[in-house]
Amino acid sequence: MLDAYADLGAHLRRGGRPIGQNDLWIAATALATGATLLTTDTDFDVLHPSPVQREYVDPASLRGGTDGEAA
Repeated sequence: MLDAYADLGAHLRRGGRPIGQNDLWIAATALATGATLLTTDTDFDVLHPSPVQREYVDPASLRGGTDGEAA
């Protein structure tokens, strides 16, 4: 996990696009486990291109009816 954190952080810094430490831990966890990172914000857009698989989920698509509950 630490290697993924360090490698990904270095990759993003070299590209001039570092991200916050908490987001970096989340991305490193996805990288180390081979998981796809699901997100409802654009903070992880800087990961492209990188070995982390990221899927953006539009928060509006999660809204069900008019009461704001998720579908």
